[in-house]
Amino acid sequence: MKIFLMVMLIGFLSAPGFAAQDHSIHEMTHQEDKEKAETAVHHGWIRLMPAVAKSSAAYFVLHNFSDKDITLISVSSPVAKSVSIHNTVTENGTSTMEPITKLLIPANGKVIFNPGAKHLMLSDLTAPLKKQQKVNMTFRFDSGKELQATLTVTADGQSYEMKDHDKHQQHH
Repeated sequence: MKIFLMVMLIGFLSAPGFAAQDHSIHEMTHQEDKEKAETAVHHGWIRLMPAVAKSSAAYFVLHNFSDKDITLISVSSPVAKSVSIHNTVTENGTSTMEPITKLLIPANGKVIFNPGAKHLMLSDLTAPLKKQQKVNMTFRFDSGKELQATLTVTADGQSYEMKDHDKHQQHH
């Protein structure tokens, strides 16, 4: 069944007109599949950088639909030799990136990765990223489970802004 769903999703991802709306492979599942999934990545994008750049950053919303807290311990991608989790901290007008070795995603909650905040650093890119390129990412959790997601390279990605109902849900 999983192979069938993956084949169907890959076919859907390659359909014309999809690129402008691609946030993640997980947004294309049926509601019943979402209820079975413990985690998902939504609103995902990777910043398009000049061809000489050796790194880029990824942004998205990581959802935990389970009743238990989960911990993200690593991320990898075939386009980068190293992918690390960072948080941008600004003190006295100076911004620095602090590495995050483990990231808790609360039960029935989410963690937002936005420019100027939490993000993934894709370092030592294996080749220059191209506009609208689809990039596979593997998210690994301390439970041993993995989540596969596809993010799109774009020059004009947007920060995720919580809607009022998101803010309400995050407090519960």
